[in-house]
Amino acid sequence: MPKKKSNTEENTQTLTETVVNETTEETTEETTEESNSRTDSVIEIPWDKARPIYENKKSLVELEDYFSSMLLSFEKRKIKILNDISTLERNLYFSAEQLRENMNIDAGLTYELKIPDSPKEKAYFLRKDDQ
Repeated sequence: MPKKKSNTEENTQTLTETVVNETTEETTEETTEESNSRTDSVIEIPWDKARPIYENKKSLVELEDYFSSMLLSFEKRKIKILNDISTLERNLYFSAEQLRENMNIDAGLTYELKIPDSPKEKAYFLRKDDQ
């Protein structure tokens, strides 16, 4: 005696048949489209279809130009800041050396200048002995 199929089995079978039928229909449509493919050496595209691509490319070029300009500007400012830092460091060492000479400190000995953290505090030259 044949076994009666449950509702779940029937639904699964129906779903499987539907998927198989849809896949067959898609394959048929693809085959039809392939047989109708254009093979002209030049294919003209109307403006209304080309417009979104044109606008996208235009936006891309504008954004790339803006980005390169931004990077160039950043690099110029970075170079200026690095030059300013270098100048201030040279001035700092020159001023410290001038102060050392003005205070008549022996040039043959090594000293470290302790710079104050806030105004009106005292600064110190601390001798670094090679011991």
